[in-house]
Amino acid sequence: MTKQNVSHWLKTKIADEAGINEQEISESASFETFQLDSLDMVSLSHELENFTGKTIEPTVFWEYNSIEKLSEWVTKNES
Repeated sequence: MTKQNVSHWLKTKIADEAGINEQEISESASFETFQLDSLDMVSLSHELENFTGKTIEPTVFWEYNSIEKLSEWVTKNES
C-alpha cells in the first residue's frame, strides 16, 4: 500500500460523501473543509480500515487532519 493509493482512495470517498468533484479536493486541505460530520468520519475510518487492513480509529481524522497527513500516517504505521 502506497501513500498515493491511500490518497486516491480518500479523495474518491470524500468526493462521493461530500458530493463534490474529486479534482476540487486538495490533499493539503483540512477534512473540515469538506463539511463531513462525525458519522461520515466514523464511516470513512471503517471503510479505510477495510481498504488497508489496518486498525483505523476515527480520531486519526482529527489528529492527521488532511488527506496528505493521513495517507502518510497510514502508510508508515502498522496496526
